[in-house]
Amino acid sequence: MVSTEPDSIGPSSVREVNPGETIWDALHSLPRADLDAYQPLVNLSALFRGRTVPAIDFFTTKLALLSALIDESRSGCREDATPASTAFVTFKDPRDARRAVKELAAHPKNVLACVVTPAPDVRDIDWGRAMKSTYTGEFVKDWVVNMGVWGFTLLWIFPVTLLVGLVSIDNLSRFIPQLGEYLKEHYVQKELLSSFLPTLLAASLALLIPLILFFIGKKGHNIITFSRLHDRILTRYYKFLVCK
Repeated sequence: MVSTEPDSIGPSSVREVNPGETIWDALHSLPRADLDAYQPLVNLSALFRGRTVPAIDFFTTKLALLSALIDESRSGCREDATPASTAFVTFKDPRDARRAVKELAAHPKNVLACVVTPAPDVRDIDWGRAMKSTYTGEFVKDWVVNMGVWGFTLLWIFPVTLLVGLVSIDNLSRFIPQLGEYLKEHYVQKELLSSFLPTLLAASLALLIPLILFFIGKKGHNIITFSRLHDRILTRYYKFLVCK
């Protein structure tokens, strides 16, 4: 037996799809009551007696409330606000921002009182690092890290020389007698290994230097932009190559 009554689950009215419409157009045209049954739910805190409400409605209301609070804070100057050492100013037109950086580069009466710099791009900010609390002795920490990097650069040659000496042909022949007997009969192969093996090992160790410098810069400095971090790594790597 087939029932002719409409199903209680699903849309109450059905219309034909026009050419060119997508699934999003179809969902947008549905009545709100037909989509409430498919909304994800979210549990509220004990303040609201643990009620369960639709997640989209809840987060939409929360976003509107936070936006209203931000607009209220921006609308006037708060007298009880604590002065900050840094201010972030936005412009509608990028040309106005470039003009402000050019003409207001510093305070007109005191150069050190106010310094204007362009804001970094949002994709250039290391948000994970920016959300962490800063180190109280940032200057001392940077100085210690810089001294450590210089010491690492100057003393790098000693462990590399020791390691290259340990893997020389003579030492390898002592641990592997078959290799020593083979190289005695093949002079060309011995010369190739004697000149190629230490160079290959030193070059392989040198490839690790950028990774080591990146790890030191990432963990040791309070740099929140990737461009500034990469510039410091390139500078240190250039100094390392000059010293070597």
